[in-house]
Amino acid sequence: MPRSTLLPPILALLVALSGCDLSGSGVQVPSTGQTPTPGPAGDGVLSGVVKYEAVDTPHSGITVRLVGPGGAAETTTDDAGKYRFSDLATGSYELSFERSRYFTATRSVSVESGGVTVPTVTLSNHRLLYASASLYDAPNINSLTSLVVAPGGDRLAFVEGGVLKTIPLTGGTATVVRDLQPAAGSVVDSFTWTAGGLAFAQIEAGATSSILVTSGQDPMGPFQTATSSPALMLCPALSPDGTQLAYLARVPELWTLPNGDGSSATGSFQLAVVKQERSTATATRVGIYPINVSWNYGFGPLEWTSSGLLFHKPMFCDIYRNDPAYGPVGDGIFLLSPTDGALKKLYYYSDYEHTLSPDGQILYFHEGRRVYARRVGDPRHYNQGHVVVGYDRSGRIGNMAMDPAGDRLYYVSPSGIEEMTVLSAPNE
Repeated sequence: MPRSTLLPPILALLVALSGCDLSGSGVQVPSTGQTPTPGPAGDGVLSGVVKYEAVDTPHSGITVRLVGPGGAAETTTDDAGKYRFSDLATGSYELSFERSRYFTATRSVSVESGGVTVPTVTLSNHRLLYASASLYDAPNINSLTSLVVAPGGDRLAFVEGGVLKTIPLTGGTATVVRDLQPAAGSVVDSFTWTAGGLAFAQIEAGATSSILVTSGQDPMGPFQTATSSPALMLCPALSPDGTQLAYLARVPELWTLPNGDGSSATGSFQLAVVKQERSTATATRVGIYPINVSWNYGFGPLEWTSSGLLFHKPMFCDIYRNDPAYGPVGDGIFLLSPTDGALKKLYYYSDYEHTLSPDGQILYFHEGRRVYARRVGDPRHYNQGHVVVGYDRSGRIGNMAMDPAGDRLYYVSPSGIEEMTVLSAPNE
């Protein structure tokens, strides 16, 4: 979820409100087994270690291919990721390291008489699509832009420096779509772009926030101000049919709730999820949640799906605070019904980046280095049934989106925009 960088007072209130063709794009389906080295033999030995980016799995099953003087050879790694070729002739060799749904790595080595050890190679299931150092706030581990699949399903959309841009899902050069900051001093905080239109939140001159919406999916169409207020409003989300708009709003209302030790927690404002009919501009609250002004990190973003409004609530706001079924402070990922405000808890804790599969059936989210998936309809307790679908060793994963085919995730990182192949899926 993007975060306004305009004024410290705003930041103090709301910090961080914020298709997989395996035969292409460098993702290889390896063959298995070992092929003897043809051609002239020698006394050269080549060995090394290749590992998955994951730190908690065996490193077996990686195919290592060797091509050099006189022919080629192939082997697979053991649990420790070790491999070895012997009886090699002197000369230059090319190594490739391959595994289904990981991106292939290559190395060039020179073999003389005796042994050669190749520096450790790490296989990753993600790669950089668009290099940028301005899409992520590295010190605070936070996206500075929303990330969505643009209407048409073949491009990713993001905001960089207040300008809406797109890149192909396969990567490449960014295309400028529209400047979203015509007014001096305004800052675009977050946006969404669907077949129902383009909507974005704007903080104007450090005082007023507005939600602006186009009347159709054409991003160059005229904008209408859906709502404007001196209170902070962020995280716009359009309904799948484009007839309704939802957003987060800061509401100045006092609250008091009991703590587990008999004391009380108090606060001076709450965060409301507001639903607004676009045709009549009628707005209603569908959820309101007490927030401690010092502990509001990670609320949002909103994503309006066929299953409801998806959002992350941090541990320091008080949904389900006193309900043992939801944990002591009720943090996690929720679906909120835009009709009656009913909440469904999908997972008990996570970092706050998340998205749903195109069919709305699988939740993707991350904790640190691991990216998980869990079925929305899983009957087990909300902290069960999730599986690891990817890894990023840095753990700095920002806003997420999924391709229409449902087998590749995209996310913002300190390096830019990255593509992650999904390693596995939750059981049916």
